[in-house]
Amino acid sequence: MRQFLLVLLLAGCGDDPAGSGVARGKPLVAMTDDEIGRLCEYTVGLGPITGDCGNGEHVTIGKLTVGECIAQYAQRRDVFPSCTATVANAEDCTVQFLPYTPQQLCAVVLDLPDPCVVLFTNECGGL
Repeated sequence: MRQFLLVLLLAGCGDDPAGSGVARGKPLVAMTDDEIGRLCEYTVGLGPITGDCGNGEHVTIGKLTVGECIAQYAQRRDVFPSCTATVANAEDCTVQFLPYTPQQLCAVVLDLPDPCVVLFTNECGGL
């Protein structure tokens, strides 16, 4: 049995009342501890996205707790200062994964939504 876990640490919206309340243009590496907390509460609150691939295989995206999310963002802020991803990239990436079907999630090659691409670069720690 194969189990996949793709962890998305994603961010929020400044002008969108449904978002995290963090300015969308803010670089992830420039977020304060409070902003990281708001971002994580928002994105984790969207819930994990799970696909049943059959034959006992499952894919889960976004399986972090708020505390784990906060710890990872804080660590990446210090370790990857050249990351250019913004709050908008992170938040939009999370939202665009929500309608993925189990077939899309279980594909051998998972097509990332456009806002996710920068999050998975080496400069951003492969979020």
